[in-house]
Amino acid sequence: MYGYYNQIFIGMLLTIISVTINDFKFFPEFIGFSIIFFAINKLYNKTKSRDFKLSSVFLSIFIVINIFEFLSNYNFTLSNNNLLNIVFNIATIFHLLYFFYLVKASINLFDINRKRIIELLKYYLILKIIGKSLFIINSIFLSEFILVITSILIITSLAIEIYIIYFYRKISKEEIDN
Repeated sequence: MYGYYNQIFIGMLLTIISVTINDFKFFPEFIGFSIIFFAINKLYNKTKSRDFKLSSVFLSIFIVINIFEFLSNYNFTLSNNNLLNIVFNIATIFHLLYFFYLVKASINLFDINRKRIIELLKYYLILKIIGKSLFIINSIFLSEFILVITSILIITSLAIEIYIIYFYRKISKEEIDN
C-alpha cells in the first residue's frame, strides 16, 4: 500500500509544480492527476473498495476536463468560450468528489484516527468550496482583496490535502514495517 500512497503523494506534488516558458506549460496538472489515477486504480484492484472505484471515476472525469483546459490555453477560440469556462469551474466538483472518496476509502482501509482526518476533510471541503466561489465572484468583480483571500483559502486547502495524503502514506509505511 505504501507504494500506491507514495505515488499519490508524488502525483499531488506534480500537480503543484507549474513551469511556464514562452507560454508553454511544463508539468501540466493532468500529468500529476494521471499518476494519482493509476495509483488509485491499483488500490481498487487490491482492495475492491467501492470508494476507491468512485474516486477513480470522478478523477478520470476531472482529468479529461483538465486536459481540455490545458489545450484551451493554446487555442484562442476555446479559451474565450463561456460554456467551457463554466465546465472548467464545475470540474472543481469532480476534484472534490475524487478526493472525498479517496479519503473515505483510506479511512475505512486503515481504520485509524478517523475523527482527526474527518475534521480535516470537513475544513478542506469548506475551504475549497468557499475558495472556488470567491474565485468565480472575483472573475466578475475583479477585486484584489477577494483575489488575496481566494489565494489564501486555496493554498490552505491544498496544504490540508497534501497533509492528509502524507498522513496515509506514513501509515501505510508503518503497516509495512510492522
